[in-house]
This record gives sequence, structure tokens and C-alpha cells, in this order.
Amino acid sequence: MKQRVTVVLGTVVAATLLSTASLVAATTVMANATTTSPFDPSLSGATQGTLAFYDGSGNVITGGNLGAEPAFVKANTDTGRGGDTLGSLYAYTPQKGVLAANWPGEILGASTTYPITSGAPSNLLNLLNKAQAIAKAPFLWFAGDEYPSLFPNNNTDAAWQDLYQLRLYTSGPGQGLDANRYASATIAVDAGAGTWSQVYPVPGATAPTVSTPASITGTKRVGFEVMCDAAFTGATLTAYKWLRAGTAITGATSINYSLLPADYDKNIQCRATGSNLNGSVSTTSPQVKIGKGDALVPTTNPTISGIPKPGKVLTTNPGAWTPAAKSYKYQWFKGKNAISGATSKTYTVLSGQVGAKLSCKVTAIKTGYTNGVKKTAGVTIVA
Repeated sequence: MKQRVTVVLGTVVAATLLSTASLVAATTVMANATTTSPFDPSLSGATQGTLAFYDGSGNVITGGNLGAEPAFVKANTDTGRGGDTLGSLYAYTPQKGVLAANWPGEILGASTTYPITSGAPSNLLNLLNKAQAIAKAPFLWFAGDEYPSLFPNNNTDAAWQDLYQLRLYTSGPGQGLDANRYASATIAVDAGAGTWSQVYPVPGATAPTVSTPASITGTKRVGFEVMCDAAFTGATLTAYKWLRAGTAITGATSINYSLLPADYDKNIQCRATGSNLNGSVSTTSPQVKIGKGDALVPTTNPTISGIPKPGKVLTTNPGAWTPAAKSYKYQWFKGKNAISGATSKTYTVLSGQVGAKLSCKVTAIKTGYTNGVKKTAGVTIVA
């Protein structure tokens, strides 16, 4: 077993790592991500922000000796969900041509308190005696036989060599790692010189900013298309993600989204992420509750079949509807009056109904849509 000491969101902690055979591959919880550039891992829209590294005095650092690890790392935005109480820092090895979700990686450490709401960043080192922790479990950062020896960067493309991504995920009681949001940074490691340097976000460069916070526009009812309205300053790429009840909807990564029956009476949000080579920023819309869609409409009207005589059975054909109905309800009528208890698809004609006109009202039902209603033409009962 190996131990390391690391800091997440300003809290120094000792984190026990699994053996090589059972290393945590947190990439399995990640959303889809780009395969084209390890410098900006946010092109899928999954990322919420970037990470910054700090020394023991609370100053931002963008590089240094491998043997002198940063005192802590902090997200530039709150990446957590409600109820998240833990921040976990992971490292990954970029592999060109491979989805970021499949890059090898492992956990470096986890915070004991999340989020930090005051005092950041300079005085947070008092939460644990760092000197004692290091004496018990040296934290070698990316030096020696640590992370790179377990997951070396063997890319043949020079632009991808010696790069490693760090990502901060959050979790909480009853909530696993939040795969939909994370903050990230990319570092380059020069093992020969024994140094590391931050390459994403580009030191001193400017990341995009939100100029119009995300909102959902359009008719917010099942069967209609809505749009994620958001704008950024300085973004070269905008990515989108739609969420239902706080969970990402599989495949819903376009600016527009067609509301489904599963969205009825649920809270829907959209998240827009603006990115450039200097970083990224996300904005999430307020929740909106989705209403029922329009009523189902018959494309083929319901009809009655059978012999219209006492003692004979009449049957209702419910017709065809758009959108397609999932179930039907029936109500038989004698003239303008509903026949008590006659709510089946079939009806047996009574002897006292000779000369009367019978019809059946069909109600077409589909979850998330308003019921459609259509009455059949009447049939006259003969002796």
C-alpha cells in the first residue's frame, strides 16, 4: 500500500492509495470528453472550471521542483452539488486518440472538508500539521516512482508528451463522484530536469467569461423544443449539457433539446461551457418544471364494429393517434347520455335499446401528453 499527502480545496490531508492492481480508475465515472487536445479537457462541457496551485504562503504557483509539491490546489469555482462534502483530486495520463473517459488515472487525495467557505487560501494549512504528515507519508508529487511510473505518458506526438491532467471531483453522503462537473488543470513534467509546469490553464492568459447566464427558452412542455440561451466573452467553443432532476441526460449535448415524456413534471436545466486554450467557464440555468404536451390527435377516427341488435356484442376500434397512444379508456353512450358501467372496449346491446343510437367515446392516453378524446359515429340498434 502507498500513502500520499495532498491538498484539495485548501485542506491538507493524508490519502491512502490502493495497490497498483486495484488503483482507482476514476475515468470510468467521467462524461465524454475531447480526444484532440489535452490542454483543454472541457470540450465535452463536463468541466465546471479550472484549478490553481498554491504554495504554503497562499501564493499562486504555476511550476516548480517535483520534490517540492504545491501546498494545496483549489478550484476557481464551486464545482459541487448540494450535499457534497468531499473534494477528491485525481491524476490522469492523456492518450491521443482515446476518449478522456478511458485515460488511465488514480486518486491523489481527498479533502476532509468541502467546500471551504472562508479564509482561503493562506491560513488553511493550519487544519493539519503538514510537517508531521509528510514525515509519516512523503508526498512525492510527480517525482521518483510515483504517478508517472504507474501511468507513464508514452504518446509519440510531441505535443502530447509528458502531460498529466488533474481533476477535482466532489461527492457527499449517498452521492458518488459528480461525473457531470469537475475542475481541471494540465501540467507538463520534465523528469530529467526534475520540474513541473502548468500548461492549462495557460499561465497569465485569459479564460472566457460569462456574458449572458444560461437560461432555457421556448415552450416548456413535452413535445416541444427548447434552447439553451447563454453567451461568453472570449470563448472559441461552446458545449452544452442538459440535465433532468440534476442528472445529465444521455446524448443531450446540443444547444437545442426536444422535451420527452420522461421530462414531464421534472425539473430540467441546461449547462453551457465556454472554452478557449486558456481555460473554460460554465453557467447553469435555473430549473424549469416541464408541463404536459398538447392533446393527442386522431389520425384515424375510432369506429364501432358488430351487429347492432339486442344480445349482440359491439366492439370499439380506438383508431390511430399522434403521438401514438399507450393506452385507451372507453365510455359507451345511448344518445347523449353515458351508460353507467359501460367502460369496456366491447358492449352487449340490450333488448330495450332498439331504435336507440349507441356510440363510444375513446380517450387516448400517453404519459406526458394531454389526453385525446374522440367519440365514434353512432350506430342505430335494430330489432
